Amino acid sequence: MITAFKNKSSNLITIFNLIFIRGSSSGFQFLLNVFLGRLLGPEGMGIYYIYTSWNTFLSTLASIGLPLYSLKNISILKSKNKLHDIASFIITSILFIFIVGLPLTILIIFFNKDIAHLFLGSSNFGVVISLAAIGGFVFAILRILVESLKGIGKPNTGIALEFSIIPLGLLIVISVLFYTTRDVSPYTVLYVHVLILILSVIFSIIFLKKNNIDLSPTVFKNNYLNIKKDYELRKILIFWGTMLLNVLSATLPFFLIPFYSSAEEVAKFGIANKLVSIAATFLMALASFFAPKFASYYSEYNITSLTKELRNSRIYSFIAYLPFFIVFIFLSDWILNIFGEEFVDAKIYLYIFAIGQLINSTTGLAGHFLNMVGKEKLQLYNMMISILLMLILSVILGRNYGALGVTIAYSISIVVNNILAVILSKFAISNMSSKKLGSNQLY
Repeated sequence: MITAFKNKSSNLITIFNLIFIRGSSSGFQFLLNVFLGRLLGPEGMGIYYIYTSWNTFLSTLASIGLPLYSLKNISILKSKNKLHDIASFIITSILFIFIVGLPLTILIIFFNKDIAHLFLGSSNFGVVISLAAIGGFVFAILRILVESLKGIGKPNTGIALEFSIIPLGLLIVISVLFYTTRDVSPYTVLYVHVLILILSVIFSIIFLKKNNIDLSPTVFKNNYLNIKKDYELRKILIFWGTMLLNVLSATLPFFLIPFYSSAEEVAKFGIANKLVSIAATFLMALASFFAPKFASYYSEYNITSLTKELRNSRIYSFIAYLPFFIVFIFLSDWILNIFGEEFVDAKIYLYIFAIGQLINSTTGLAGHFLNMVGKEKLQLYNMMISILLMLILSVILGRNYGALGVTIAYSISIVVNNILAVILSKFAISNMSSKKLGSNQLY
């Protein structure tokens, strides 16, 4: 009983630390946006947002699904204390990034002006596209490393390197540059961002080495042939598809709303969406704690622990989000007024997003559960259904209710996605209970 109490207390402390670190990261990001907004102005911030949007998209392309795949497999290897194999697995993952991501990056840099003209309407953004490609390539490597840290039981370090170091580093470096030169251009910010990404990769490697994960070339040379057989291309591509669909799900409403509403309504939708998205990132921080547990218990075929942790993820997700929900509902006018009086009318969007996210919080981390227990294909199909539903409802409701209709469509599709994930998770557990592990065991 004492051991169980200590384990529970340790878990609570870890979860609290994760939420605190993610909260600090959101605070740094908010301060960075305010600082850059005042420093660069609307036009400069537009360049910065174009860069960050393309950086996220291109890093997802370059990563070819390996961050999720690595988190799952490294968690399993860690549960078996195969530290040497973990090092080989990480190095092999990075090699795959170089094989796929580097040629893609070079291609984008070579055709940067054409891509900028095609998608942004001006070849002047070619440099932005090139820097986004370079940053995306580096960020793809960083994702492998931080997911590896989470997989070996260091979620706090992984979260900090992924979300805190970059905005904090930008705040410090840009502040120093501004007060010493008084001349900071948007492109300077982008160059600094790429530099900090590279430094974050170096820090990640150092932290892995401190946890006995040696990423020297010798490890790769001696173990590559032994570990490469564990790479399953089909599963990697499924994870890749899920990651791309996640990006599409988050950005699709911003492509659809302009067809049905004014720019002012798009801005109101964006503010409300951003506020609830910040709260949702706290729930995603919990995934850094629970996803490795799902993977390791799955490798042991410990169905009792899997069921327990899935239930716990629902409890902690609901508790973590509830304070945000209360604030969004009862203090909406005050929060939105921070952005300007004209945004107070966005509270209807905020209410819809907040209620939808409340329902989502009760479903826990069912989607991550499916990815970690060998049911990644089900989660991919689930994402496809969700996006198709979003498109259909957006067309129907958008024509009649504009941005409000798209907001409702978006919220419904995300709720359906999470509820389906819960149903599929129960199916997965039931399926595991009815047969032995057999060929499902990865290691």
